[in-house]
Amino acid sequence: MPTDIFGIYKTCERRIPIGKWAELRIMAVKDPDALIDAIDPQAFADDERLPYWAEIWPASIAMGIHFFEHPLAPGTEVLELGCGTGVAGIAAARAGLRVTACDYEADALSFARHNAALNGVSDMMTFRPLDWRTPDLNRRFDLIAGSDVTYERPDHDPILAFLLQTLSPGGTFLLSDPDRSSAPEFIGLMKDAGFIHTPQPRRIRYEGNLTRVTVHRFVHPVGPTAEKGD
Repeated sequence: MPTDIFGIYKTCERRIPIGKWAELRIMAVKDPDALIDAIDPQAFADDERLPYWAEIWPASIAMGIHFFEHPLAPGTEVLELGCGTGVAGIAAARAGLRVTACDYEADALSFARHNAALNGVSDMMTFRPLDWRTPDLNRRFDLIAGSDVTYERPDHDPILAFLLQTLSPGGTFLLSDPDRSSAPEFIGLMKDAGFIHTPQPRRIRYEGNLTRVTVHRFVHPVGPTAEKGD
């Protein structure tokens, strides 16, 4: 990890179990709540950015488990939205996928890149900044994944627009969500856009807490029939 990141954050190494398949070594911020307390009010007013990336969310663990429980062909490419410290993307790489890990925050990408090296999957991952409100990608992906990325309702329309622009026809978007109150609204938006939706609930135990998480599978509409919805 770059020395400037070590200088900014107090860090610790956590061991994150991905079901029975893997245990990840993740360098993380020791006290993410302290980052929220230190936010400049003016900076927050400008963009309403909170350091959610610094948390290790149960949804990312659930996504990691999903990649092992539903294996894909080795080398399958996946674009990850909001990679944070890298848990879900690194699990995907351990499961044999090639991952393009994206985040809005440069520091998150630094942590994720460092953690990929810790877990021996740097050769399976690339990292890039991405704002889904103004994406600058020039290609489509058959598989896009995001863990706990729809908690803010103002992000729903931009994420849908991003998926319609970036997901291949017939491709899949995986959303891992801890059953937040905002989830039904996003699911409805996706269905209205013609996506076929399949939920898979599970329970994730992390640091003594049991969290209900649902991995939602949305299949991109193909053709006029699918575009009308299900």
